[in-house]
Amino acid sequence: MIIKNMFSKPIDRDIKGVIKVGQDDDANIKQELEEYVVTRELQKHFSDFFASYKRGITGNTDKMGVWISGFFGSGKSHFLKILSYLLENKEVGGKKAIDYFVDDNKISDQMVLADMKLAGTIPTDVVLFNIDSKSEVNGKQSKVAIVSVLQNVFNEMQGFSGSNPFLADLERKLTEEGKYNLFKEKFEDSFGSAWEESRSDFDFIQDDVVEVLDEIGFMSIEAGRNWCEKATGEYTYKVEDFARLVKKYLDKKESNHHIVFLIDEIGQYIGDDSKLMLNLQTVTEDLGTACGGKAWIIVTSQQDIDSITKTKGNDFSKIQGRFDTRLSLSSANVDEVIKKRILEKNEAGKQTLTLLYDDKATVIKNLILFNDGVEKKLYSDRVNFADIYPFIPYQFNLLGSVLTSIRTHGASGKHLAEGERSMLALFKESAVKVMNDEPGTIVPFNMFYDALEQFLDHSHKGVISRALDNDYLNPKFHDTDDWKTATELSFEPDADNCIPITDEEYFEDDIVGLFCAWLKKVYGEDTLEENLDFIANALGNKGKTSREVIRNYFLTDFIKDHIKTYQKRPIYWLFDSGKQNGFKALVYMHRWNADTIGNVRVEYLHRIQRVYEKEITRMQEIIDNSHDNKEISNATKRKEKLQKQIKETKDYDAKIAHLALSRIDIDLDDGVKVNYEKVQTADGKKMQILAKI
Repeated sequence: MIIKNMFSKPIDRDIKGVIKVGQDDDANIKQELEEYVVTRELQKHFSDFFASYKRGITGNTDKMGVWISGFFGSGKSHFLKILSYLLENKEVGGKKAIDYFVDDNKISDQMVLADMKLAGTIPTDVVLFNIDSKSEVNGKQSKVAIVSVLQNVFNEMQGFSGSNPFLADLERKLTEEGKYNLFKEKFEDSFGSAWEESRSDFDFIQDDVVEVLDEIGFMSIEAGRNWCEKATGEYTYKVEDFARLVKKYLDKKESNHHIVFLIDEIGQYIGDDSKLMLNLQTVTEDLGTACGGKAWIIVTSQQDIDSITKTKGNDFSKIQGRFDTRLSLSSANVDEVIKKRILEKNEAGKQTLTLLYDDKATVIKNLILFNDGVEKKLYSDRVNFADIYPFIPYQFNLLGSVLTSIRTHGASGKHLAEGERSMLALFKESAVKVMNDEPGTIVPFNMFYDALEQFLDHSHKGVISRALDNDYLNPKFHDTDDWKTATELSFEPDADNCIPITDEEYFEDDIVGLFCAWLKKVYGEDTLEENLDFIANALGNKGKTSREVIRNYFLTDFIKDHIKTYQKRPIYWLFDSGKQNGFKALVYMHRWNADTIGNVRVEYLHRIQRVYEKEITRMQEIIDNSHDNKEISNATKRKEKLQKQIKETKDYDAKIAHLALSRIDIDLDDGVKVNYEKVQTADGKKMQILAKI
């Protein structure tokens, strides 16, 4: 019997990990509700939550905050999503969300089930979001950052503008006077496209807006122009105004109507910033007082609330009082879910493994026993061995710590927080690698590295690569045929068909880094520097080193030469934000698909914005703390440049966003010229996002 035949369900089947917060595809939601494992720990958490939530249904309460904590990978984001489905109790796959829990007997306590059913009967608006993805690039620098995000998503939930609060206020006022639908009809007649699709380009449609407002008798031309001028300025967010808006909204609804804000990753967003914690405290306090338990805030964080408030050095007792319900998810929750969903064995598998443990218990213990003084959870008995196999108990905690560190350090790892690699997926992928082995193979911890490598920053990955090449640390690798095989592999094309071009090396697939890797593969590592010097001399661009010369060539001249070579029919297309070189990236036309623009925007444009934000902060720290005038001068210049670049990328993002949502594909038979225009046009409007040809 090989390993894959031991499992109750095929180990290589398609298993959905934690679906990203923000996805609402019914098929995915149905699978989540069907396969969600309510562990012993979660039984208690559901009991505590719905007992607290019930207080706002049957009466009034100002303790309307829920704090969900747990290390990365513990399932807190998934738990948050499941709560959102249950509270909204929407119909999915022909039945209500709560019915999935009832029909599958997921909840053992009938009192808890009764509380859940009660909550499901209450009309509830659910607002679920990851705060980092909803916050503006520079949003965290504001002392009202959290209330601004909450107000924007609240506006968005009602169908108002989620990006321009001035427009949202206008839309709300029009709605109150019964003129919003008329406004939208007249605008579409005048402008030719729907209001919801056009309002993101408000700067360019102000005249149309003013004319329509005048036409429907809402505002004169002069008043409209004055309002438009105000609407392009800085919006003043106030906690008390937000609480008033929510209260006013609830008062207009039927009795006992609830609204729940479910905020993922609040702890990571707040970090060590006491002003953000104070903003959260004030929002929670005012919302609790104003709405009396009809508006709830549920958040997730890697740290529990006591830990995060005690490190700030201020008195945050009020927020601790509001977040009276505190749920902590532990590794036991992860262990149980993974064991039930992917590692459950059939009878033959259990028998084979228990007998193997009986026969080889001493050998197994010697293999996994460490003398480093660090306590690591090992197999407790033959049953535990059969349940966990082919993994070792300590790997659950250890992998969770690794994921948390990757999430904390470096821009690349931020995407882990969006569920791109859950613990479930990592264990499944690693098990698949050994599924054709005979019983006895145990998955080593380094096997998880292959699935995680893409999320490591270049500097961290370099340390691991050097360790792999070190004869002392890894002598066997150089002595086997595996080493020859590794060096003879062909040069692989970029995995996601997007190569960023930046003025410094920020990405692991940086174009200069890839170019150097190609040179080493083709001509050998010994001649790399000589070849780089030769190429730099031929190019003649600016730069102190050969790599700087080559980087500047890619930034400024490559696309010109390429367009000229291909007679204005380029096969490499350059995403170009403008003169500040804030964002540039090459994609290959023949590998284009409907998700290319969206991938470029999310995986590269948004990442470079976060990098710039971090660099601006670092430059400011140098300016504030350095005593070297030259160093301060250089940091000031660099900060000014970065500020221009981040502004350029934000303006560029406004253009590229609509195209990304349109998911434009191409037909190669139409040729370069037609497709080049096609991918930059949506709803009849062209957005210049590619280099001009």
